Order: sequence, then C-alpha cells, then structure tokens
Amino acid sequence: MDRISEARSLTGATCLAVLSGVLWLASADPCRAQPTPPATSRTAPEPGVAQPVADDAAAADPLAALAPRYRQWIVSVSGLITRAELDYFVGLGHDYQRDAFMEAFWEPRDPEPLTRRNELRERWEQAIFEGGGPPGGDPRFMLYLLNGPPGAYSLPDGRPVARCFSRSFELEIWFYGGSERTKKRFLVIFYRPSGTAPYRTYLPGDPIRPVPRVGRLPTTDIQSLCADELLRYAALEISRISGYGRLIEEVLTPPSPSAEWLANLALGGTQLPADAETLELAADVDFPARRQSRTAVRVLLRVPTSEAPGRSFDDRLFHHFEVVGEVIRDDRLFETLRYRFEGATPEGVDEIPLGFTRYLRPGPVTLRILLQDVFSGRFAQVVRELEIPSPADLPEDPGETLLSRLSRPPPGAGEGRSSLRLNAPRGTALAGPVRFTARADGELDKVTFYLDDRPVFTLRRPPWSAEFNLGPSPAPHRVRVVGFVGDQEVATDQVWLNQGALRFRVRLVEPRSGGIYPGSLTARIEVETPDGQPPERVELWLDEE
Repeated sequence: MDRISEARSLTGATCLAVLSGVLWLASADPCRAQPTPPATSRTAPEPGVAQPVADDAAAADPLAALAPRYRQWIVSVSGLITRAELDYFVGLGHDYQRDAFMEAFWEPRDPEPLTRRNELRERWEQAIFEGGGPPGGDPRFMLYLLNGPPGAYSLPDGRPVARCFSRSFELEIWFYGGSERTKKRFLVIFYRPSGTAPYRTYLPGDPIRPVPRVGRLPTTDIQSLCADELLRYAALEISRISGYGRLIEEVLTPPSPSAEWLANLALGGTQLPADAETLELAADVDFPARRQSRTAVRVLLRVPTSEAPGRSFDDRLFHHFEVVGEVIRDDRLFETLRYRFEGATPEGVDEIPLGFTRYLRPGPVTLRILLQDVFSGRFAQVVRELEIPSPADLPEDPGETLLSRLSRPPPGAGEGRSSLRLNAPRGTALAGPVRFTARADGELDKVTFYLDDRPVFTLRRPPWSAEFNLGPSPAPHRVRVVGFVGDQEVATDQVWLNQGALRFRVRLVEPRSGGIYPGSLTARIEVETPDGQPPERVELWLDEE
C-alpha cells in the first residue's frame, strides 16, 4: 500500500512554536526538550505510540516457552494487546487454543462489526507484511491504521487536502474530515525531534524542534508540499479546536475492547482451573445414526450422586451443571459447545445422566469436555480420542422420528438448554448510544436485540454485542435479547432501564416464551427488591390456580 510504504520510508534543529495562533520557525533554542514516556507505560501512553507489552520483564519467561510463531504474533500486535489478554494467551495450555484466540482477537476490535470486513485487521496485517514488522513507536502508523487514510478535508478556499510534507524539515500535516474513530474534523502535525527519534505528535502549547530534512523529499508531487500559509493555518486550527488533546488521544489510542469478550472466551475453555477440586464421572460416546453427510456423535455423562450431592429447595433435591467442550481436528479448534443442565435430581438413582448429540464429519478428532458442578464448585475433565465412522453405513430415517429422537438426550438424561444473560450498563439515567452485550450458554444461530418490543439488531455470530440509541434524554425502556436456533426461540433475557433506584421486579426466567414443555417443568423466578431483602412470598399461577 502506497501510504504505508511512504510512511515507512520517511525519516526534519529548529524550534517550532505556536504564539498567539501564529506558527514561527526560528533557529534559536528557546524550547525545552520533551521527555519520552517509558515504553512500558500503558496508563498514560504517548498518543499513537504502541506499547511493547510483550517485552515486559514479568512476562519474559512465559513468552520464552512459546513457539516462535506465537512470540512473533505477540510482537506484531504489541500496540493492541492488553495485559489481561496477554496473560490469558500465554497461560493457554494448547496450541489450538492459541490459534483460536488469535482469530477471535480481532472480532471485538472490528470498527464496523456489521460488515464482513474487519478494516483494522486488514490494515494492520498489511502494514506488518509490507513493513516487515509491527508499527512500533511511530504515531503516524497508528493514526493511519486506526482511522484509515486522511482526506475528505477542504480548506476555507474550497481546496481539498489530505496530507502535506515540509520542504525543509522532518514535519508533515495530516488532514481528516472525519474518520472511522470520530465524525469530527481534525488535523495532526507530526515532527521528528532528532535524526534517530520516531515522529511525535504536536499538541497546543508544546514547543517542538523538527530536525532539518536530509536527502530527497518524500514526494515529487508539488501539490503535496506544505506551503508556509498551510503551516500557519494548521497551527491556528489546532489552537481553535476545543479539547484537542482529548481528541488526539481518542483517535491515536488503540481500541480497548470490553473485558466481556475475554470472559466469554474463558468460559468456553476446557482447561481445568488451577487448584480446582475434582469429581469423578463416567462418559459414554456412541454413533447411532447419520444426518446427511455427518455422523451423530452422542455423548452421555454419568455423574454419581455421591460426587454431586446437589442442593435442596422446598424439600426437593436439585442439580446444576455447566458443560463446555471443544472438538479438535487436525490440531485446530473445529467446534465449541456449551450446555447447561439443571433441574430436580431423580429420586432413588445412583447417577445423574447428562446427554447431548453433535453432528460431525467422519475422521479422527479429539473431544475435550469440562464439567462444573455449580453448587459444589467441583470440576471434571474428559478427553477422548475418537475415530468418527463414515455415515454411509449408519441409518437415517426419511422422516423426523429418528433424528428428533437423536437430537434429544438419551432416556433419563438431563436436558441441555441454551440460555442468554443480558448485561446492561449501570445507571438510572441512560440516554444516547448505549452498548448491550449478551452472554450465551449453548449454541445459537442468531441473536436479536429488542428495544421496547421493536427489533433493533440481529447478529448471526458472536460476540453478541450491539449498540443502539436510547434517545436524547433518559426515559423508561425495556431491552430484550432473544436467541434462536433456526427460527425457533430458545433463550431470552431482558432488562428495564431508567426505572429509578427503588424498584421491585419479579422475572419468570423459566418457562420462557415460546418454549415447549411436555410433562413437568421446573420454574425459575428472579426477584429484585429495593433493599435486597427477600419478599414475604412469591406466588406462581398456572391458569387460574
């Protein structure tokens, strides 16, 4: 890409100061030197300067244990990756998990998540490829990679301008009529304070000293050279922009994704937590049928009741298990799964059966399962090397009888259900653009967000996160999220906004709207009271009883 190549080829001791809105060039030395922030600082970084978090001495030993390609990847994203993400990545126990992390890393940083492209990832990886390394400490790279190319800016006389270079000094000006990070017009002056130092960003009131330009100009286009009046105009415009420092920090600071994505990723992992208490269980796997070109893989986990005693409610014993799994094929994470099993524990049994069915292509795979007994906090891990048979010799009923039976757990097994939990920002006066995130347990084909019963966004892949406008002033709203498998609603959650601090709420979590419940069911009710104390009673009605 021309702009990346140009920026990497650019390498302007005169003091540049703005006095009363006028740009002055002087050969004297009236300006103080500006200290360079330490490279390890991430709390208050130089705007646009990548922080080499991977070089932190505290992470040196764990990084050394990684394969070279993973160490190289960490260096390549050193301007974007956070400490929490780095620690999680280094702590993963398997390469397939690191590969999945590297792919998922870009999703919460997508500037336009509703499009197929991830513009930030494309620009970043192209800069690495063409430049032979990460952007490093040059804020020009960060400005381009995070905001796109300059342009769409017109001078007062109507002339369009995008970027210009000083003839005499290592200095250039970038003009934006808006970018992917902000709709505001802004411009940036970059300068090199010495022959070996990286370019720096000019801020109002900061005296700067660009070194003289050595060698040929970075462009042969005379229209791209900064005239004296353009330099004066840029300095004057910068001095007029209210909150310019905050604006530059906004457009030059790498995006800091919500910790929700990392939490969701961690929830889907099958690593046994450190110092976790374990329980024993038995696992059976069989291949009873086929669905088109895939083989039905039926898994039955049998948890002894002595290992998971459950919890009593109203003189009845209940259990609650969370199951996450990974299917690894050819040393790559092929598929993930997540189920929740909860309900009344069968009486007079020695084992609690938990079952689910997946449809996979034939061939060797590794199935990894992590089960958590939520009530006791104990875990069990299952790892199986499977040779999935060809579906050619397995039965397939032309109707739906066999397949519908296979899609249910084996007889007596608990039901693995999908669920959604909607997370909303705290506050009693929410207005304007607000982001909502849902955490899913189980597989979903799509998730739809509703505002006051009106569908706003439908997402077909995680992360299940959407931002929509609540209006110019705080008003009561209901935000609902619905998960679908095919066209069937399988999970839902909702929150009420701007209801005030003193509120009383009763929410029927199970059974959910649109669900089918043959026989008996377990109802689950959530109650919220102003003082947090339990209510006097909760009444559950079936028809008129």
